[in-house]
Amino acid sequence: MSKIRLTLVRHGESAFNSMNLVQGHMNPGLSTLGCNQAELIGKRLQNEKYHFVYTSDLKRACHTAEIILRRNQETQIQPTQDARLREVNLGIWQGWPISVLRGTLAQLKIPMAEFEFEDGESRDQLLTRAVSFIDDLCLTTTEEPINKPIFR
Repeated sequence: MSKIRLTLVRHGESAFNSMNLVQGHMNPGLSTLGCNQAELIGKRLQNEKYHFVYTSDLKRACHTAEIILRRNQETQIQPTQDARLREVNLGIWQGWPISVLRGTLAQLKIPMAEFEFEDGESRDQLLTRAVSFIDDLCLTTTEEPINKPIFR
């Protein structure tokens, strides 16, 4: 049986994160802190050998991957963007203050994982999207162990 070694990395802090705004599928770039965080994880992973790199198509994830790969000196690797690696689509709540969303959920007594976001996606839709990516990733394995980082 083939083996895959995955390195999962969350993107650095985004401009929306720094302003405490709900982002979901919105596309803000990294904040200064987010760039610094990517540099730090790049330093931590600088000796890892990667065969493939996958990232969502959002700026914050792509920029995080670029910074890490530059630190890693694996310049010949170009990240493959895949929209299935995006965060959950939070619909009409995207761009709103996180405090407003949390307050609404508290009033409704609904955990965020169970809340159905208008014009967004359900937890089941998110899981279907993520599993689809993982299934496709497993189909691309070889007989050698492969290290594939994923930046979302």
